[in-house]
Amino acid sequence: MAIVPASLFFKGLGIYGAGEISFDLVLSENHNFDSEVTTHPVEDGSEISDHIQNELIKGDITGLITNYSINTPLITSNRAEDTFNALVELWESKTLFTMYTILNVYDNVAITSMPITLDENSADSLIFQISFREVKVVTLQEIEVEVDVKTDGVDTNAKRQVAKEHNAGRTVAL
Repeated sequence: MAIVPASLFFKGLGIYGAGEISFDLVLSENHNFDSEVTTHPVEDGSEISDHIQNELIKGDITGLITNYSINTPLITSNRAEDTFNALVELWESKTLFTMYTILNVYDNVAITSMPITLDENSADSLIFQISFREVKVVTLQEIEVEVDVKTDGVDTNAKRQVAKEHNAGRTVAL
C-alpha cells in the first residue's frame, strides 16, 4: 500500500470538487494568475510598455476519490468508477462548472486536461489531476434604433442619378 502525502489544510466545510463531484481529499493545487504586458517598438529600437492585460485564470488540482470515504459510511457502489465516469462526462460535455479548491472558488471554468492514471497502488481509489481554465461568456444584446434621415435637396429619383448617354462624336487630340 502506497503512502500518499496530502495536506490537511482545510477551511470552512472542507467540501472540494468540480461542480457536483466532491473529492475525498485534495493532494495538491496550483493557481495561475498571469498577465501580459504589451510592448511597442519605437524609433531608436527600444520598446515601450503601456498596458497590462490580465489573462484568464488557470489552475490544476490533484485529488483522490476512494470507495471507502469517511463522508459516505455505506458502500453502495464503486465510487471511484462512478467519479471517473462523471469526470469524463463533465469533460466530454464541455460544460462550465464551479471548481471548489482549498484557496478559492472559481466559477465558469472548463476542463482543459485531465490525466488519470491507475497503477498497482491505486486499489479501490482514483487519483486524478484536473487542469481548468476560466471561461468568460459574452451575450449579444440587440437594440432597435430609429433613424430619421433628412433628404432635403437630394433628388431620390434613380433615373436622375445616372448620367444620360452622350455621343461626343469624333474627337481630335491637339
